[in-house]
Amino acid sequence: MKKKFNLENNIQSILKLAIQAGEETLKFYKKPKALNFKKDKSPLTQADLNSNNIIMKGLKRINENFKIISEENKSISYKVRRKWSSFWMIDPLDGTKEFLNKNGQYTINIAYLKNNKPIFGVIYAPYKKLLYYALKNKGSFKHKIITRKKKIKLFNYKNKIECRNYFKKINVVASRSHSSEQDKKWLSKLNNYNLVSIGSSLKLCILADGQADVYPRFVGSSEWDIAAGNIILEEANGQILNLNNNKIKYNKIFLRNKFFIASSNSFLKYKKNNIY
Repeated sequence: MKKKFNLENNIQSILKLAIQAGEETLKFYKKPKALNFKKDKSPLTQADLNSNNIIMKGLKRINENFKIISEENKSISYKVRRKWSSFWMIDPLDGTKEFLNKNGQYTINIAYLKNNKPIFGVIYAPYKKLLYYALKNKGSFKHKIITRKKKIKLFNYKNKIECRNYFKKINVVASRSHSSEQDKKWLSKLNNYNLVSIGSSLKLCILADGQADVYPRFVGSSEWDIAAGNIILEEANGQILNLNNNKIKYNKIFLRNKFFIASSNSFLKYKKNNIY
């Protein structure tokens, strides 16, 4: 009889898996890379593929009957996956353009969804050695990772994230590689703000830990880009809503997200008292 998968009992193994995949990408980080392109013309490197293989093999060990939607394994038909009650959603290297530009702002994303809602997520930034994770109703956490001679030490520090409650100037985080005219129109409604450009799912992480307040997204993204960050932000009392003020839906027929506004806890409090 196959053992039933227990998420909470396997969190440490999943965190280590994200770190292992991230450390694999660093092997390619400073080397000349043979670059290919996917059907949508987005870049693909060997680092993406190796990271994906590590995560897939690791999840199979942890969760033998696992189901997965991945940036690199996204061809499963909706007729099949719409019946899934739980599954993993993976982006093995989020921010390939940041990776190629060598600015360190790329991440490994692993999320676990139940009834099409993220209940666990981990985001690892290999170059920065930062790991964020969250479990539904347990809070969000941030760790500094130490790696020595292929050994991973968990953790240098452990910090349960608490958002700041006030600010004098709004910190707006924007995509480094994607922007639009709608971004400019939305920003024009804010009176006093700083604008910081950051790549990958790190944007959602810095919202969660209070380094930024709001992230408007008016260009396309995919479900695996934000699934892990969604639960990390929610467990830090923030939220992601589409432009109709509804929560993001996952495992849709088409795996693209509608435009959205991601808000920290502090920005949600600001909205109650201000028109923007």
